[in-house]
Amino acid sequence: MCSCYTFYLLSCETKASVTMFMPMFKTGIFLAIIWCCCFYRSYGCLEEERTHLLQIKDSINYRHGYSLDEDWVGKNCCNWSGIECNSSSSRVISIHLSLFPYSSIREERLGLWCPNVSLFAAFKELEELDLSGNHIGGWVAPQAFSEMQSLRTLGLYHNNLSASIDSLRGLCELKNLRYLDLGGNNLGSYPSALTGLCELENLRVLYLDGNNLDGRALPPCLSNLSKLETLGLSINDLGSYSSALTGKIAIKMVYIEMIRTM
Repeated sequence: MCSCYTFYLLSCETKASVTMFMPMFKTGIFLAIIWCCCFYRSYGCLEEERTHLLQIKDSINYRHGYSLDEDWVGKNCCNWSGIECNSSSSRVISIHLSLFPYSSIREERLGLWCPNVSLFAAFKELEELDLSGNHIGGWVAPQAFSEMQSLRTLGLYHNNLSASIDSLRGLCELKNLRYLDLGGNNLGSYPSALTGLCELENLRVLYLDGNNLDGRALPPCLSNLSKLETLGLSINDLGSYSSALTGKIAIKMVYIEMIRTM
């Protein structure tokens, strides 16, 4: 039988052990909480950005209730089709809503779409946006383009931007844009609208093919885009276009694409 003294020693040792391991236990709990928070942020999406995506979805739904984005359901918008998020911040960095080559479906069922730019500007880390083939005829709140300074890639191929000269207004605010596709928009009807592109000093790739452009439609100021590496001009009626491409572009021997793979 243990004596009272022996029991006292055991009790002291037990308390000492608990006291010694208590900081480790607390540290473990703290690390577990941090891990759970990081896990949630890495594999979830921000509720505010999920809300903005649903607003965009509502704006492109067909009148008959059908949406090409029926899988945009659930809490984690990072798993939705066409959406990519930053693995660290969980913010949306890429939105692909291209309907090409099915743009005629949207034209038939919805008509012109005028996207609200402020909805896209709400994504603070958005780097890529593809709205090709969506029959865009203009923008709501085009001044919001000035807030999209993280945007590097913009695809607007095969829309209806020639329907209004305002369709290009605001794009010149995308100062950090590297890639811009404006092909298939019949912009030859408004050659003066292309002048604003000369302000995009960081452009590396610019597609203007399929726009019914002639040599006079190309603004001479395009030659000031010193970082431009590729200029797509296929399916146009340019004739002798070299006179409009002097200066820095000619010195760099920019690659001019006259044939585009569809």
